[in-house]
Amino acid sequence: MSFETETNSDLPAEISYSNEDLDRDMVRPKLRANTVYRGKVAFANKVVNKSGSLAIETVWNPLDPDGKPRSPSARHKLTLPFANPNKPGGKVPDTMGFCHDYLNALYPTKFPKYPRRQKDGTYLTADGQTVNKETAVSLERQIKKSVRDQIQSYWANPADLIGEVAYILIEDTEWRGVDKVMTECPDGLEPRLSDFADTNY
Repeated sequence: MSFETETNSDLPAEISYSNEDLDRDMVRPKLRANTVYRGKVAFANKVVNKSGSLAIETVWNPLDPDGKPRSPSARHKLTLPFANPNKPGGKVPDTMGFCHDYLNALYPTKFPKYPRRQKDGTYLTADGQTVNKETAVSLERQIKKSVRDQIQSYWANPADLIGEVAYILIEDTEWRGVDKVMTECPDGLEPRLSDFADTNY
C-alpha cells in the first residue's frame, strides 16, 4: 500500500516553540454575556434533571457573520411539560410556554404565537386574522397539541434537532449557558467577529 504525501525534501531535523506560541495556546475563546449570537445545533440529547423531570439538552455552536461555526459552544436545556413515567407521582413541570417559544423560534410558521386578545374583545392570530374567543381557544389548543407532538418526536429522536439554526442569548459566560432561543435578533444586530475575541485569561 502506498500513500500520497507532500515532498519530504524540506523536513526539519528538529522543531521548536517560543513563549509566544505558548501564550497563544493559553488563549481560550469566550462568549460575551447578554449577547445574542446566531447559533446552530451541533448535538442534542434527552436527559433527566436532578428533580426527576425530563429535558432535552442541546449544544449550540455560535456562527460568525460568514455563517461559520465558532467555539466555544453553549448549552441549552429545555425542561419538558411531561410526566416522567419512571417517577410516579412526580410533579409535571409547567413549561409549556418555554417549549412553545423554543419551537416558535425554530419554526415560526409551524408553531405560531397564540392569538392575542384585543381591546374590543376579539383576538388577533399570528397571521393577522381577527377571530372570536371560541376560535382563539381552539387555535391555542391546536398549537399546544402540535408542540406536545413535536416534543414527543424529539424525545424519540433528539438528533433531529441537529443542524437547526436560530438566535441564542448567552446568559452566563462561565457555564456558557443559553438563556433563550429566538427567531430574530432583538436589536437587529448580527454578532461581530470581535464578539469571539474574548479570553478566559
